[in-house]
Amino acid sequence: MQDNRPISDAGLRQMQNVMLNILATFDAICKEHNITYYLSGGTMLGAVRHQGFIPWDDDVDVVVPRTDYEKLLAHAKEWLPNFYELINPAEYPDYPYQFARIQDNRTTYLMMRQFDFVGGVPLDVFPLDDMPKKGLLRRWHFMKIRFYTKSLYYALINPNKHGRGLYSLFIKIMHKIVPLNKAHAKLDKIQKEFLGKGMPCVTNHFNTKDSNVFQRDVYGIPQRMKFETIEVNGMQRPHDYLFSSYGDYMTPPKKLPELNFRYLDLNTPYKNFVSKRM
Repeated sequence: MQDNRPISDAGLRQMQNVMLNILATFDAICKEHNITYYLSGGTMLGAVRHQGFIPWDDDVDVVVPRTDYEKLLAHAKEWLPNFYELINPAEYPDYPYQFARIQDNRTTYLMMRQFDFVGGVPLDVFPLDDMPKKGLLRRWHFMKIRFYTKSLYYALINPNKHGRGLYSLFIKIMHKIVPLNKAHAKLDKIQKEFLGKGMPCVTNHFNTKDSNVFQRDVYGIPQRMKFETIEVNGMQRPHDYLFSSYGDYMTPPKKLPELNFRYLDLNTPYKNFVSKRM
């Protein structure tokens, strides 16, 4: 398997150790304050297939049911140690995603996409939202999510990275006409539109595909499982989740995925990095 990504094995392992420490702290906070969560995405896959990180993985994903997610956002500043901070779109409109992340503010991490937002090495925290069964209601819901997500994307990417053509002009126009606070608020409202309505399914809105919508009992009662040197919360039915998400999930891919970042410094606080750029 060829790894053509520009980071050494030692550097990636150091980054994974930073993320593991965030995950361990997050798990302890959730246990102390009765917050339900589950590993998600490649982190859930890594726990099952590797009992820890996928060797080439460079992020950590967890999901938190919406009610507990809102509780976490409300109390994160008092619960987290001072070298960790929770970033969410309600407080940071230039943050380009509709989920929160807990980042290590002693490090610097720039996203792969051409966003100007600079932060620390993160743990991504997705809200787990109620969803209806397949049908027009779900399709219309996903159409709205895609529209506002795309609008937010164009309002935040750097137009100077795209030359001087029509595409760059379009991005500059979107920067002027899309109010970031309102776009984030609209997405938040749409994501929560089925909350408390007795829907049979859930999704984390990471993508708007039916394969990312599951019956509630797929997540179910959190199951403690080994992840590297710690224990964390897995799903009740991980096979159903992973098979829907990845197919033959026990067979590693022949081509490694792209990195999630374009710049990484584990020894410089991101605020120092930002001040040098200004």
